[in-house]
Amino acid sequence: WTGNDINTRNEYSRKLIVESIKYWMTEYHIDGFRFDLAGIIDWKTIDVIREEAEKINPNVILIAEPWGGEYKPYGFSDHGWSSWNDKLRNGFKGYDPVNDRGLLFGSWHHGCNRFALENFIRGTIRSGEHGLFKTSEHSVNYIEAHDGYTFADFIKIALNNDKRNHVYQNQSEATTLEKKELEIAKLGALALFVSQGITMIHEGQEWGRAKVIVDHTGIDPNVGRLDHDSYNKDNETNWLNFNEINQNQDLFNYYKALIKLRLSSPALRKSDPHDIEFKVYNDPLHVTFSIDGKSSGDKYNYFVSLNGNLKTSHKIDLPKGTWEIVAYPRKCDPEGIRSIKTQYRVPASSGIILRQLRKK
Repeated sequence: WTGNDINTRNEYSRKLIVESIKYWMTEYHIDGFRFDLAGIIDWKTIDVIREEAEKINPNVILIAEPWGGEYKPYGFSDHGWSSWNDKLRNGFKGYDPVNDRGLLFGSWHHGCNRFALENFIRGTIRSGEHGLFKTSEHSVNYIEAHDGYTFADFIKIALNNDKRNHVYQNQSEATTLEKKELEIAKLGALALFVSQGITMIHEGQEWGRAKVIVDHTGIDPNVGRLDHDSYNKDNETNWLNFNEINQNQDLFNYYKALIKLRLSSPALRKSDPHDIEFKVYNDPLHVTFSIDGKSSGDKYNYFVSLNGNLKTSHKIDLPKGTWEIVAYPRKCDPEGIRSIKTQYRVPASSGIILRQLRKK
């Protein structure tokens, strides 16, 4: 695909790959690797990589971009590897901001349906719709990567198609999110962090980073536009400016709190699929489910509601007892925000996470 494929079946090609990994692990203490276009690597090399890496660190993380010639997430799971889950990405976000949007924009990605989306949240397990993996720990969930628009730029264009060709005068103008854009950015983060498997966020996603085309040669006609494929730009287009964090500080704080909440809540990341029960509401864009914390060893049960409808709020009926809000549209706080009973109305383009102490 990119013209630099290598025959990994060759003895010395395989040795170069495996010995490099062993060196990085022993000398630099690297604890995980992601392989670009991993579909071109033969299965014997895939197995040798895992076997040799696990001798050094039994908990090594091996992640495949599971295409390159073929689409192979199923096979990588069989060989004990994790893979990028592009099905979840497309189900939530979509593939193209103009022609193919997902749940976060009140739409359905081509080929996706409600049952598939529920399975994505469960870990994209093979027993479910559009399943890929033997276990949710093989699902690397993401909505932004180095390829394509940043999530924030995708949101801008999805809500206003004219922004695809808009020329921004400066990076600051492009980075600052409008009210509706911020709502969807936070809903996307919430959806990502309540999906079973490994959560991946791309650099700058947590503050709504934009990629504005910069060109010092004076020959690029797209200067000032949002970039959807910045692989060939060694300039400010791809650089990270951490001073931008304060432009969307609320989003940055939301991500920080979601990370902390997820790490302290085993049920949000490694529950048995059967412990996740989806509720039926009138709007298929309103996805609500409960998680029993028993299988994961969590002391809480959870109730989650994701409202992908762009315009309509929805009321949820809570199971019996008192529930503690830990994330809702305005903020996330792992220590708890406030307690509620019986009902809650989830605004359009937003979500909520509630928890309740589990009875032993």
